[in-house]
Parts: sequence; C-alpha cells; structure tokens
Amino acid sequence: MIKRMSALQAVVRPDGLEAIVGADDAAWLAAEARKAKERVERYDGVDGAAGLFGEDASDGEGGVCEGGDGWMEWLDLFFVASAKQWPPAPYLKYHSSIGAIGHGDVVWAAGEELARRILAHEAPFEAVGMGTRVLELGAGCGLPSLAAAHGGADVVATDAPVAGGIVALAATARRMGPTFDGRLRVRRLDWGDPAREGPFDVVLMADIIYAPTAHEKLLGTLRGVFEANPKAVAVVAFCLHGNAPDDKVMAFFDRARERGLEATEVDVVQRGASESMRGVIMATDPKRARVHTWVLRVSAD
Repeated sequence: MIKRMSALQAVVRPDGLEAIVGADDAAWLAAEARKAKERVERYDGVDGAAGLFGEDASDGEGGVCEGGDGWMEWLDLFFVASAKQWPPAPYLKYHSSIGAIGHGDVVWAAGEELARRILAHEAPFEAVGMGTRVLELGAGCGLPSLAAAHGGADVVATDAPVAGGIVALAATARRMGPTFDGRLRVRRLDWGDPAREGPFDVVLMADIIYAPTAHEKLLGTLRGVFEANPKAVAVVAFCLHGNAPDDKVMAFFDRARERGLEATEVDVVQRGASESMRGVIMATDPKRARVHTWVLRVSAD
C-alpha cells in the first residue's frame, strides 16, 4: 500500500466524474483528495496515516477520516487519469470495501426490498418508469437508485458529504453509465438542506429513520421536495434495528403528520439477512431484516 501511494502523481479528476457528480461536487471531491494525499505524505505513508487517524476518527483538523485500508480505497481512484481505469469489480461489492462511516456500505434488507418493489412495479411503485424523477436520501450503496435507473427513471442519489461514500456512489454510476444513459447522478446532501436538481416525483428512503435525532432534518429536506411538487410521494422502508427504542423510531411518522403529511403503512415483509448484512449483525435476528414500508404524501385535507 505504501509503495503504491508513493508512486501517485498529482490529483486529477477522472474522466466522466463531473458529469456524474456535477461541477461543484467534483471540485469538492478533488479538494478532499488533495487534503488526504497531503496527510498521507505528512505521516509517511498509508500505514502511518491509518494508525494516526483510526477508523471514523478525527483527523485533528476538524474533519473525519475513514480508517484503515478502506480509507485509502476511494483516494486511489483520484490518482488515475481516466475513470475507465477504475476497478471492474461488481460495484456493490466494491462499495462494501470502502469502509464508509456508519454502515452505509452495507446492502440492508430495506434497500433490497425497495429495489425489488421498483423492479416489479409493485405498490407503491406501479407508475415509476421512464422519465420519473427520483431522489434517494441516504443512498449508501444506492441499490434502490440503481433499480429505479434501470427502469428508466431519472435518478439523483444523495448521501452525506463524506468523500469515500460519494466516490463509491459515483463509481457505481460511472460503471453503469452506458446502461443507464446518464440517468443516474450523484450529489452530496446534508439532511435539512434542500435537495438540488428537483422537482422530484418520488423520494426513496431506505433504512434512514433509525436515529430519532435526524428526523427533523429529514423532514426539513422533504418539506422542500413537497413544496416543489405537492404530488410527490416519499417511500420509507426500514427495519427496527434497536439503535433507538421502536416507539422513538416510529415517532417519525407522527412528526410527519404534524407537518401536514399523510403517512400510510403499506405492509411488513420478512426478508432474510443478506450476505452483506451478515458481516455486521446477527444473521439469526429476524427483526433486523423485517422491512416496514410506508408512504408519505401531502395530506388532501
């Protein structure tokens, strides 16, 4: 790893990156790559940098670094002249190697269930297809976004402004670009901020309401979506993982109703734990693969 890093040249923007993440985020990612490269050089290679920063640790400069080898995987992509040189591995598997903050690198059951419904045109996705404008919040690996783009939707997959996660999503979109004909784009988004490039018809939310402290911010972003298109729907799929008491998680829908939204439960589906999930949870815990699906829309009242 150290030898590989010592041979790296100046930071470049891989071909095709700007078309996927936009000019602003491409510039931000390049700046993040430059800072990361400087830290590696300062601490004499990857091993020193990883040992100093540690996984999900502060970098001592007010930022957060993703730790170990995973922290370096995304950085490597910024020192090649062309995105065509990015690894040809299946990108959901590649994304799982990134070492993202939290567990955005895991293909969770809720994401699998949303993707299945989208591909099957199953409720509430009967009308999602060519030309549907879709926004995914907290996309992680982006599986629902991939499914929507596969079906012809125009998709913006968003996640927190953490370089590794955004690059992994961009790598996925870049590799699938010829298939999707540019219909899948990636943007960083802090919850609470308005989503760019709307209006949207459908919002995808897979396993992102587990932290009650984030509910107000999520509803703030949704408010902007519904103001731009009162006919939009948000589809929320989640499992009760135990990060917070179940009633605190479910209170998200009470808060949504208080803001004039109609919250309706679609169903509950028991899935098995995916291979990706088994790396971080007890595979024998059915609750963490029991997917609850709800729909939010502007109330008719």
